[in-house]
Amino acid sequence: MKLNKESKQPIVARSEKLQIMYCSADYFSDIAVTIANELSQLCTLGFIYECQIKKFDDVKTNSFFHFLHKTIKTFVIKRKGRRRSLINLYYDSILFWKIVVSNPGVLILETVAGPYFVFYFLILKILGFKIVLMLHDVVPHSEFGHWVDEWIKKIQIRFADQIVTFSKNQNDMLFEIYKREGHSIKLPYKDYYERTYSNISIQREENTILFFGTIRPNKGLETLIQAVEIIHNSVPNINLIIAGQCSDFSRYEALIKTSSIYELHIERIHDDVVGAFFLRSQLLVLPYHDATQSGPPLIAYGFGCPVIATKVGGISEYIVDEKTGLLCEKDNPLDLAEKICVLLNDRVRLKRMQEEVTHYVREEYDARKIASKLYSIINDIDA
Repeated sequence: MKLNKESKQPIVARSEKLQIMYCSADYFSDIAVTIANELSQLCTLGFIYECQIKKFDDVKTNSFFHFLHKTIKTFVIKRKGRRRSLINLYYDSILFWKIVVSNPGVLILETVAGPYFVFYFLILKILGFKIVLMLHDVVPHSEFGHWVDEWIKKIQIRFADQIVTFSKNQNDMLFEIYKREGHSIKLPYKDYYERTYSNISIQREENTILFFGTIRPNKGLETLIQAVEIIHNSVPNINLIIAGQCSDFSRYEALIKTSSIYELHIERIHDDVVGAFFLRSQLLVLPYHDATQSGPPLIAYGFGCPVIATKVGGISEYIVDEKTGLLCEKDNPLDLAEKICVLLNDRVRLKRMQEEVTHYVREEYDARKIASKLYSIINDIDA
């Protein structure tokens, strides 16, 4: 990609040529759409949206897809079957062909869903395509890490022209494990949820705390349940909302002794109702055992909701201790219980944090600034 040295604006060789093709999967749609919209202000952009259609059949109304700017040329690949099913060879061939036909100057790959795409990845490199790999997890979470996925990741890291991570922690890990220099950018703040609730009044509920997101072993929900059982007698009307899908919730149900203090929504949370959980809650609690980074803190900040999280991985980079929330020790129900009590019992301190986080997220995680940094990283490929 070339830039006009005087104006710093991109030069497009042919009007129909896409400068950048951004390829992302549905589980990163909020991040990808936010960045893509801002990148489209800097260059001609195409967007390939991969999705597994199961419960929600209409991708355009049941995802962030419909927030994409109309100027972005968009392609949708709807996958079926399991991740390692051989049918993905067919879907990967479609993805490969769309990239080749579009002929972008640079291809951004944000964790492509199909495991067989690595073969097409190598062909794209042989054909001379410039590839930017965006990595959310340099090292898989504790319960993941199939050797095939790790083998694919090694190949992509080895041959990508640039690598982008979403925290300094992950960037350091990239160099430590793979000896590759990368670039770290922040997850962008997106106001899609707030737009949905701009004309809806929902009162924040006293002593209500929230656990939000897909429930997996690395998320440490059992630690939060243990902490709430410890403090429910000392914090009147404590209410823990647990919202997110889970393949097997029975292991957590066994820990619940006082059922009246829990509100369970063990299901996939539709985008249209996400905001209600954050508006009702005074705190978001993320007691992760391990983490790279996490999207829920930025959603919480947008709704004026401080965050209590463990000091693990890159997630602690998204919480400013004593300003936007509190950090606690991992796997320590007593310490977590103490941190929750500290904020719920100090109304002045909690109110100050609630006001602080809304300003903080808009300044520190501005999507335009983040997209601009990514664009500079892309331009460095030809520098």
